[in-house]
Amino acid sequence: MARSSAQSSTPAVEARTSVYRTREDFAAAMGAVSGLVAGAPEYRAAHRVLTHLSWRSPKGAVAWHNGTNADMVANAKAMGAEPGTPMPEAMVAALDALDKAADTDARKAAAKAVRAATVA
Repeated sequence: MARSSAQSSTPAVEARTSVYRTREDFAAAMGAVSGLVAGAPEYRAAHRVLTHLSWRSPKGAVAWHNGTNADMVANAKAMGAEPGTPMPEAMVAALDALDKAADTDARKAAAKAVRAATVA
């Protein structure tokens, strides 16, 4: 799930001050993704990372609490969202992983909606 150099040109995430999950459009888009994770482990992993990251403000950086699920932390690291990574960069990395794992039209549409709700 590592990022390629081609993904480095992904648009910057808009600098918002509230946490991502409080945005109505983001919450609705993530809800659609949640309904599509069955049978798609990489899509589910990207969804889990996005869910954890969405508790943070775009002006913050990645940080995990001591009890955070080890598999999720490993997936985040593989996506490029390690502790200290600025949130906009971490969110784009997780969005790139969600896009890459989207293997059906429904999953692609849901991933696109999450990106639209997150990226400026």
